[in-house]
Amino acid sequence: PLRSRAAKAIGFIDMMIDYSIANAPLQKELLA
Repeated sequence: PLRSRAAKAIGFIDMMIDYSIANAPLQKELLA
């Protein structure tokens, strides 16, 4: 259970990082 729980947490973090990186240019264009 510990390994799968850690894997889920790492996958969630990676997903959030990809999401923030993908949205960064859009936010900059909106603010510009």
